[in-house]
Amino acid sequence: MMYTDYQSLITEAIKAKKILFIQYEKETTERAIHPYAIYESTVGNIDLYSIQMYNPAKPADKDKPRVFTLKSLTSVRISNTAFHVKLGYSPKNIKNCTRIIISV
Repeated sequence: MMYTDYQSLITEAIKAKKILFIQYEKETTERAIHPYAIYESTVGNIDLYSIQMYNPAKPADKDKPRVFTLKSLTSVRISNTAFHVKLGYSPKNIKNCTRIIISV
């Protein structure tokens, strides 16, 4: 799947506030994330701002903001489970962002 296909799936998940399961670069296990925004970075990448809820490689590393470059995703799967946006989230606070494409 091309990263533009992933962008469509992620956009759908952001609109519905659904948890995503992703694989990134050479990982063989899925991370669980709350997708908050897709944006263009200052270096021209299309990135995903999220809150990581589970990473099997680092189980203690949860409930923290994470940025993923869409072209480095290898798998995206939408769950049926909704999430609540963290109090205080604002797309204005995303670092290295030149343009928001979509946000919760």
